[in-house]
Amino acid sequence: MKDEFEDYLAKSFPKTWDSKSIKLFLKKNKYDVDFQALSFNLNEPIRDFILRGGKRLRPTLLLLTLEAFGVKHEKYLKYAVLIELVHNGTLILDDIEDRGLLRRGLPTMHKKFGTDVAVNAGASLHVLPMSIVLSNKDLSNEKKIKLVNIYTEELSNVCFGQTLDIYWHNNPEYKVSVEKYLEMVRLKTGSLMRMSVRMACILAEKDKKTEDDFKNFAESIGMAFQVIDDVLDLKSTNGKFGKSYGNDISEGKISLPVVYALEHLSPIDRDGLIQILKRHTRNKKYIRKAINLINSTGAITNSVSFAKNLVSKSYKRLEKDYSNIYDLGKIKEISAYFVNRDY
Repeated sequence: MKDEFEDYLAKSFPKTWDSKSIKLFLKKNKYDVDFQALSFNLNEPIRDFILRGGKRLRPTLLLLTLEAFGVKHEKYLKYAVLIELVHNGTLILDDIEDRGLLRRGLPTMHKKFGTDVAVNAGASLHVLPMSIVLSNKDLSNEKKIKLVNIYTEELSNVCFGQTLDIYWHNNPEYKVSVEKYLEMVRLKTGSLMRMSVRMACILAEKDKKTEDDFKNFAESIGMAFQVIDDVLDLKSTNGKFGKSYGNDISEGKISLPVVYALEHLSPIDRDGLIQILKRHTRNKKYIRKAINLINSTGAITNSVSFAKNLVSKSYKRLEKDYSNIYDLGKIKEISAYFVNRDY
């Protein structure tokens, strides 16, 4: 499955664009198209970024959901590509907003190609995937409308979630409750997981209840994924993580471990942590101090426990209603990976 997906993804962005290969995204031209400029400043940066690899969890979730429904995934690889493209668009823009240095172990797009190119590429990857839906002659108009509605709703959720995240890391003294954090991450990171299974349900012609139940499950594993990501940023030194260690501290990010820690630190230590977050520093001494403060409260352990419990309860609900109808074995495996990974 993964090899088929990678091949399809690579074909979507060949080494250079010409009049034939660009047709997936640019339908018509009136005058003279500068393929060299388009290839150099859009295709090449996108190709460089998306072909670095990655976990491909969102497209895998879409394909595994289809397989659980008894639908052969080969016919729907293009929708898995759609999910991966929009996900990469959010990563590119996130890296600019967060002043990130590394993504998947290599320089972020704005560091390698420039901020102007990266902004345009990130925005393009939020728009171009819709061509995959709208140009598909095998889909009924009814299905197209449903898919477009899902895409619009969930991508809007990403933007609202990111808005909250940005406000908080620019104002670390602002009190963020656990409930506020959970709503932010439900919007931001749960969205593309929900999009994956919701699209699978539409393509497999499942009813609204099935879509809602799988959507709720996907939302839970998306939220858990973000919590584990936040934890790994505070403890990962094995080189697998693909991002700078302690990067969230440099960004002033209000993650679940930080929320827990701020609730339990003494007033002096709480103020000390807030001051480090406000610095947006890359000084290792301050980053280590912040992580030690967070860790002293048990916030990292508690965050991992929260993520594992969230996924466990969510999967059990899905299993209870659907294990006698669908083969959920691979979905169970991927949900376990979400919370047990070390990168």
